[in-house]
Amino acid sequence: MTAVSLMTPDDAAVGGHYSSVARIGDLLFTAGHVPRDRHRKIIGHNIEEQTAAVLQNIEATLKLAGAVPTDIFQVRVYLTDLRLAGRFNDAYSAFFGSHRPVRTVVGARLNEVLVEIDVAAAIGGAG
Repeated sequence: MTAVSLMTPDDAAVGGHYSSVARIGDLLFTAGHVPRDRHRKIIGHNIEEQTAAVLQNIEATLKLAGAVPTDIFQVRVYLTDLRLAGRFNDAYSAFFGSHRPVRTVVGARLNEVLVEIDVAAAIGGAG
């Protein structure tokens, strides 16, 4: 069996007893990321700003584990209001460009934020 590595960036805004990312071989699985800085302060006032902040946090977590955004092959998105999906998608598309990982978007009751995202990535393999 392949060993599992659990990692959390030093400046991550982790709000509980968990790791930011798990690595199994060349596969990475992140915890849900929200738009908070390392002091747990919410970043952004609208869905576009919060989406950009979450994706930047995910990018930093992936970098710690040796991956880049184009290594992402699966994305799960949780929105407080599904009516924000179009605006969310604009910010999401700006980040990913032509890279199109599989994605699920669901409505969820989130604590003080508009969006939470977790991803799965294959180091060097999804792009």
